[in-house]
Amino acid sequence: MATCPSCGKEIRDDIWTCGYCGAPVSKTGGGAASEGPGGGAASEGPGGGALSGYGYAPGFEPRPAGAPASAPAAAPGGGLSRTTLMILIAAVVAVVAIVAVWFFFLRTTPGGQEYLGTWTALDQKTGSMIVAKENGDFKITMVSPTGTKAGPFKGSLKDDALELKLEAANGDKTNKAIASVLKTLYEAALQDPQLLLTVNQSNGYLIFTIKGKGSDGTPVSAVAAEFTKSTPLP
Repeated sequence: MATCPSCGKEIRDDIWTCGYCGAPVSKTGGGAASEGPGGGAASEGPGGGALSGYGYAPGFEPRPAGAPASAPAAAPGGGLSRTTLMILIAAVVAVVAIVAVWFFFLRTTPGGQEYLGTWTALDQKTGSMIVAKENGDFKITMVSPTGTKAGPFKGSLKDDALELKLEAANGDKTNKAIASVLKTLYEAALQDPQLLLTVNQSNGYLIFTIKGKGSDGTPVSAVAAEFTKSTPLP
């Protein structure tokens, strides 16, 4: 067995290149290789190396032990690689999909759907309430226990509640007169009165709350009635 003059490993006598470090093996008994397998001088390859005569491909030089592998070639012209480009395209598609869902679904489905329907008061003496929506506007009708209707009145979302405004939702003169009388009564009892409807998430009841300020400016808040939904609206 011969010994590699470069790394000292034992190698076969019939090979021209060390299988451990890739160094050429001299067949003259030592020193750098001066002859190729055919007995002639080792010729230089296109890459400038002197190892083509020892079984290396033209232009190939052995990589020293422990040297890092070469980095992958960049895209032609210094642009983005195909993988990076595909990732960017996928990200753009995802963003477009999210915006489309928001614009076509969420944006065209305004809140307040939980208020729609016919609500019956837990106290039978209070009557019921009908909350509807037409052309994006809420309309609230109050029904007495005997079936007499007042309204519809305008409604609008305010924070986490639906505010019942004492304004007629149509041009009916009787409805306008009723709204005017109710507004006068509430303003006589409270400063800045607010009639608010909220849905209790725990039991699904519709809570009718009256808020405002007393004559001395003290905040006032009282639950006027609680309703349970009897007929949901589409």
